Amino acid sequence: MKKSQEELNTYRELRQKLEGELNTYKEMTKSVEGELFLLGILEKGAVIGNEGELFTENREVFKELLAHYQSETNAAWKEADDWSVKQVFPERHKKQEEMLKTGFVPYLDKEQRVGDLACANGEWSFYIAEYAGWVDGFEYSEHMVKTARENACREGISNVTFLQTDACRMQLEHSYDNFMMMGLLTCIYDEEDAETIVDKVAGAIKSNGHLVTKDTLNAVGEDVMYAYNTGSRYTAAYWSWEKYYGWFIKSGFKLEREYVLDEVEINGMNFVSRGAIWVKCGS
Repeated sequence: MKKSQEELNTYRELRQKLEGELNTYKEMTKSVEGELFLLGILEKGAVIGNEGELFTENREVFKELLAHYQSETNAAWKEADDWSVKQVFPERHKKQEEMLKTGFVPYLDKEQRVGDLACANGEWSFYIAEYAGWVDGFEYSEHMVKTARENACREGISNVTFLQTDACRMQLEHSYDNFMMMGLLTCIYDEEDAETIVDKVAGAIKSNGHLVTKDTLNAVGEDVMYAYNTGSRYTAAYWSWEKYYGWFIKSGFKLEREYVLDEVEINGMNFVSRGAIWVKCGS
């Protein structure tokens, strides 16, 4: 028997109601599953930060976080198109600029080629371009490289070049008088990769050349602390100073000066933004 229009309308309304209830149930299930996952992660020793970050000393738990949220290491950085210390941490920027001015710039001159690995939007490459002959900036994010090139064109700075580079797979083609690597190792999650990067940079710097570094480190203990922000997808590895220091010494550097640029306490955990000037020991 042919259904009346009224019956069809009733059927449609009932179907819409059931679909709405099903979607609500799915969202509730998803929320409960998410809460249960977080509880499981916390039971494994993770700590929640002030802005939704999850911290853990366990590499396997860190991998579990990335897999659960279907994220990749450096996802937030890869997608960024314009990031600078001055925009995000203005007070830290002032200290970092002072570090370069007093600890690094005195070693530069217009005959030199300088490298800048993890150059972001080029802010520090531009800063030292005034004192060097040529600056090569290397950056993981293609979007950031595009921004750096546009900034150079707009500012009329002609002695800089910017290239997209994965630090874990790079081959530095030039020999450098001095070098900058600020903020990179906080984004490297494998100790072997970190050691390899430092070793490659050491191999590209001339004897008695200088390297300036800056990274945020775990200020307590000798372990690395991994972090994942569920909102921004920002990931970080906060290495201990002992481990960090060891990589550079092993690669033939001597610590010349060090700086504390910032200190942060998060739920009982302590982190320090630490700058350093290293000299490549002569052969």
